[in-house]
Amino acid sequence: MLTIVCLVAGPVCGGTQSYLPDPADWRKLSHQHWGTNPREISHNPGVPHDLRVSMQALLAGRHDEPKVRRDALPLIQLAIMNLADDEHMWNALGAERYLRLVGDIAAPLLEIAMATGDSQQRRMAAALLLNCNDVSDTRALAELTVQSLRDDWPVNTVGLGGSWAFHELISSDQLLAASTRFLVQGMDCDDLQLRINAAILLCAAGHVESADRIVEILSPLLDEDDAPGTATTAVSALGWLGVAAIDPIRARLHERDAQGSRLAAHLLYVLAGPQAEGAGRLSERARLELTSLTHVPAVDEEMTRFVDVANGKPRSSSGRMWYMSAGSDVTKARRMRQQRETDYIRRTALDLLCGVTERVARRRLERAIADMTPVYREQAEPLLRAAFEEDLATHGPDHPDPPPFCEEPAPLLLF
Repeated sequence: MLTIVCLVAGPVCGGTQSYLPDPADWRKLSHQHWGTNPREISHNPGVPHDLRVSMQALLAGRHDEPKVRRDALPLIQLAIMNLADDEHMWNALGAERYLRLVGDIAAPLLEIAMATGDSQQRRMAAALLLNCNDVSDTRALAELTVQSLRDDWPVNTVGLGGSWAFHELISSDQLLAASTRFLVQGMDCDDLQLRINAAILLCAAGHVESADRIVEILSPLLDEDDAPGTATTAVSALGWLGVAAIDPIRARLHERDAQGSRLAAHLLYVLAGPQAEGAGRLSERARLELTSLTHVPAVDEEMTRFVDVANGKPRSSSGRMWYMSAGSDVTKARRMRQQRETDYIRRTALDLLCGVTERVARRRLERAIADMTPVYREQAEPLLRAAFEEDLATHGPDHPDPPPFCEEPAPLLLF
């Protein structure tokens, strides 16, 4: 367990009688106890004085002040202790809430917890570190994130679970790259959920070196079964794998049932062309009878999901879905932009940027170009790319990209 130092009871702040929080105090910070507004909680007299003062300073953005960092240190240590699985209810969630306010100040101690704590402590520490910029042991964080994809989540514990880990991995190119070796190992794991989701994520990473193994794992999901949505995810993921999937898909055509054969043939049509052996195009209506895919080619980033083996279906918590709730301001912006633009290419470029991050907009761009006929593509692709880059520089994306996964963080001073 963690070694806690500098924990002193009694007056701490300017002569005001105060004490360090116990598990019941951390529980008061959880959503289940006093709601969702941290500012109101930070002024609630039922919260210990030192904790309230620290929260008020952090909410004011005073993270770089030496006194704020120094006063937060014993609270950080206690909060990390309360992340562990124990007999107290909701204290871990309250402690997690405080640590999210603390941010990078807690990163060094969270890394210790990720290495030495119990199962819940390690997973909650990893979840918090995924939102920190200053992580020194990126390898350990990537490995634990991949392991969280497993279908063996401990009962009655909280923290980084399968769909959450999937979300983080697919939302960050850097984290996905750092996790590639562990995802490859995961495809040979005895846990089916880890195998499937590792294969999906490797498709998103474009890891063509493992194409044979990826197709071996994902192609059975194309078949008829009682798990709605798995075929959609498999088609989309294999589409992202690209031409490397052609030969392995064709080699396994004899293993597919009627549904799987039709979807595999459609994938071959998309990836290898209409004249390819085994290719057979499905109309949009036919595709919608089997899946929820609406685009050609079959790669549709909104349809890539975390596959929950226990519940028999994908869960809509992938990183490709978090940005989709475009508000009225985005809709208004789109209308105003389109009124100013009459050129079709310009309108297309603007549409690609609406409601999403830059990273997702670029994936939309590639899909729009792939949808073009060869003759039209030759003429329109350079114009569309130029208009896209110009509008990105002028308007910017509608949402920020997820936090970067830092490979070489700057040193962090606790005092």
